[in-house]
Amino acid sequence: MRFTPWATRLVLTLSVTATAFLTGCGSGSGSNSTQVRLLNATRSYPALDLTVNDKTINSKVAYATAGTYGGVDTSSTASKVLTSDVGTSVSATTPTLNGGSNYTYITYGFAGAIRTTLLQENQAAPDANKASL
Repeated sequence: MRFTPWATRLVLTLSVTATAFLTGCGSGSGSNSTQVRLLNATRSYPALDLTVNDKTINSKVAYATAGTYGGVDTSSTASKVLTSDVGTSVSATTPTLNGGSNYTYITYGFAGAIRTTLLQENQAAPDANKASL
């Protein structure tokens, strides 16, 4: 499937924007715990849910928004992105997560071609009057 130039630019723009603006908002409670959330960057689904080991972390995350962080155990990370209305799985993955970190699942693409990218948010805050990419 070929993507049009605007679709490629949209995905690239969303990825760069997410990397630049998403920052960690806390840390896990120990080395076996981490924080995850979902960013819905797909227009095909107006609301998505994130589950890890059948535990709902985020629910009804609207397009172009991110859910709040939820704690998960790093030893068992079977993750699914589901449609909020019917509960159909649109993406599934079992990533390796490090304890004490914050992660964002970025879901993008179109119906039938949904992709999920995991962004680890462990950037240190930049110096005053500086930006970090």
